[in-house]
Amino acid sequence: MDASSLRISKFDVTNFHARKFKMQMVLEERDLWEVVSGEIKAEQCVTQLDQAAYKRKSRKVMAVICLAMEDSQLPFVRSASGACDA
Repeated sequence: MDASSLRISKFDVTNFHARKFKMQMVLEERDLWEVVSGEIKAEQCVTQLDQAAYKRKSRKVMAVICLAMEDSQLPFVRSASGACDA
């Protein structure tokens, strides 16, 4: 299956556990889970290249999470400072 065609049901409060697992699988498949799990932290990135890569991955995670939410749930993550807070 092509990664770009992955689809998960949108989060609507009633499907938290299934959605959480599916979201983890999507993020792992896209090599982004390390940002959410805390395996890689911003303060560990000492070079500018590492910092830029971390920020790029964090923005991608935030986009994946937000695009998989119902509009009614977006206010809860809109003010998150990064992917780990979402």
